[in-house]
Amino acid sequence: MSTRTIVVASEGTGGLDGFVSGHFGHCESFTVVRTEDGRVLDARVVENPSNVEHRPGVVPNLVRQLGANAVIAGGMGPVAVAAFEHHGIAVVTGARGRIADAVSAFLGGTLQGSAPCEEGGSGGGGHHARRGQHRMRHAGAVSDRPHGLGRQHRHGKRHGCR
Repeated sequence: MSTRTIVVASEGTGGLDGFVSGHFGHCESFTVVRTEDGRVLDARVVENPSNVEHRPGVVPNLVRQLGANAVIAGGMGPVAVAAFEHHGIAVVTGARGRIADAVSAFLGGTLQGSAPCEEGGSGGGGHHARRGQHRMRHAGAVSDRPHGLGRQHRHGKRHGCR
């Protein structure tokens, strides 16, 4: 019996019917999916405590507390990727579309691997400093639905992998 917990960066609170967020650290919520032997047992939505004001390290700690074995997102910065890999949590980027489809593709082995977003900018502005310097090489795709490109968030910043 193989049980896994997969945390998916989510737009909104739609659960399995929701959509994968374009950027892990600034997603609205996380869909926590428990699986057993490749089948979904249940899913719940957890609010992202760092959604409005990004605080490095908060989200990786939350994901570890949720018992994640894997994290799925449209894009993710290199610091978060390194933090998860350090704790043995698999990182999968390049996902987009419905969460249920992304989880199914991951469980089926067709969505795998990660490539951190290439973050640009200087002067402490991080990847929000200059829009257009934030890119990602997608490791896989689930659907043709855009995944938050240049999306405006409540905190007034724009971001998204392109």
